[in-house]
Amino acid sequence: MLDESRDNYGEDGVLACCWTNEAAPSIPGSTIRAVFCVRPGFDFGKEALWDTVKRNAVLCDSSRKIEVLFQDEISVLEESVLDSIHWVIRHLVKSERHSCIPMGARQLVVCEDQFQFDPIGVNHGVERERHVFSASSWFLIF
Repeated sequence: MLDESRDNYGEDGVLACCWTNEAAPSIPGSTIRAVFCVRPGFDFGKEALWDTVKRNAVLCDSSRKIEVLFQDEISVLEESVLDSIHWVIRHLVKSERHSCIPMGARQLVVCEDQFQFDPIGVNHGVERERHVFSASSWFLIF
């Protein structure tokens, strides 16, 4: 499926991500943190992520070209990651006609056992982040 998407949309049109650096070369792909230029422990809040993305012209340009986003190991993403990425992608395509459509009309393909792993992310001092399936954007996207 990944190879077919790359054939259809080109290398720039497909982004394949996983959570760990060890798994990324097997796709071949990258980690979601590397793609959006965020360091470990970064708070994936919408505004913080948007500030990171908009200051990086190369990242903005490459993110606008994405038509299909593959995310492996989806269960380790906390809900704020999906909500923030969804929000940023919609802002990146704001000038396009698809800005009001979930993920800016980009396809999101996710895989893995939903509850295989707990989310990995920032502990905000209260309770750990919830699974990505609890994200408000989950129901908009899927």
